[in-house]
Amino acid sequence: MVATLSFNGKELAASLAYSSPRFHYFEAGANILLSSEILKKENVLIRDDNLEALKYISQLNFKFNIIYIDPPYNTGSKFTYNDLFKNFDGISSVDSWLCMMWPRLILAHKILKDDGVMFISIDDRENSNLTVMMREIFGKENHIGTLKWRKKNKPSFLDKHIGSVIEYVLIFSKNNNKLLKLIAEKTTELSRPVLNASNAISKRVLKSNTQAKCCDGIYKKGIYKNRTLEFEIENDAIIKNGLLLNNVIVNGKFRVSQSILDETVFITKSFGLRRSVKDDEQKFRHATDDATVDFESNEDAETQLKKIFNGEKIFDFPKPVGLLKKILQMYQQRNNGNIHCLDFFAGSATFAQAIYELNLERNLNYTFCCIQSEEKINKKSIYNKIESIADIAQQRIKYVEDKYKIFPRCKFFIPISQNDE
Repeated sequence: MVATLSFNGKELAASLAYSSPRFHYFEAGANILLSSEILKKENVLIRDDNLEALKYISQLNFKFNIIYIDPPYNTGSKFTYNDLFKNFDGISSVDSWLCMMWPRLILAHKILKDDGVMFISIDDRENSNLTVMMREIFGKENHIGTLKWRKKNKPSFLDKHIGSVIEYVLIFSKNNNKLLKLIAEKTTELSRPVLNASNAISKRVLKSNTQAKCCDGIYKKGIYKNRTLEFEIENDAIIKNGLLLNNVIVNGKFRVSQSILDETVFITKSFGLRRSVKDDEQKFRHATDDATVDFESNEDAETQLKKIFNGEKIFDFPKPVGLLKKILQMYQQRNNGNIHCLDFFAGSATFAQAIYELNLERNLNYTFCCIQSEEKINKKSIYNKIESIADIAQQRIKYVEDKYKIFPRCKFFIPISQNDE
């Protein structure tokens, strides 16, 4: 039996997910309506409240492979996303936060593909509530795990009792039976053995021009050791300038075919035999729930964002690009084609930058849809045009596009009331 959450305003919050969207979304400066075809092929930033945008997308019957969100944490402060609960009596900060999240997560479940995965960043205040809420919507069996991420190296002096240095990323599938295994980065295995003790002896030929790391010279026919395994060469091997100059017949307990040997074998420093590992043979490590080592921190994230805005701290608590790149790479796609990704609490658009860089570094085919409201920023910026968090997101996206100059331009969409059309 799945545990459920009870909180003030839950039924009303749920009803918001099923109400009709109030807006259509048109490309800024153009009379082009946001459609499933655009989401399928283009990178998109929607500048509006995410609840309305999610309702609109759900009516397009478009679904995403990956959803990542970094929602505002419940710090007891007022939310920009208050929906209908601003003036309700008896709504605590916890209730308000849950009411804000509830309809958005219902819609997220609706627009996630059956073999898709959702990642949610959260701190320890609402980790337990969010876990119960997600299990109620997605199903307990679809809770893949919780990633622990070290957000900073040292605790703040403001922490009263226990210094907080860890945050979490909840991971849920739409259908656990259809989601392929989540993976970490490829191993850095460079070579493999070509002999195996349990195999029968067979004959192979080392072709001329085979790479050799041993000293130049003539290696007489006879028996040589490959670590603990022996192999025999039937004729002398002549090595010069790092290459085998002649074909050499070899008898040994080979574990690979002649064709693989031709493509990958090399002679080691001690006149042994190994083979290089091709890129498509590299194994992926199994993803683990420990992201406390070799993951970028909040300090890295601040540096990355300041670089874009000439050293100015324009946004609080951005996530680091490296963290999101590692999260995105966990997903395995069943078929070729674009991997469609959604971040509906886009903030400073770290998610968009991570996708651009992943596509460049790994020759991947991710597309993104980011949603960010026009929440005003309190700080005066040297950038006169930066007045809202959506402005920050748009500026960051343009910065990355200008830096690399190879990506198609992201399309920016704004809401138009259906009554105004």
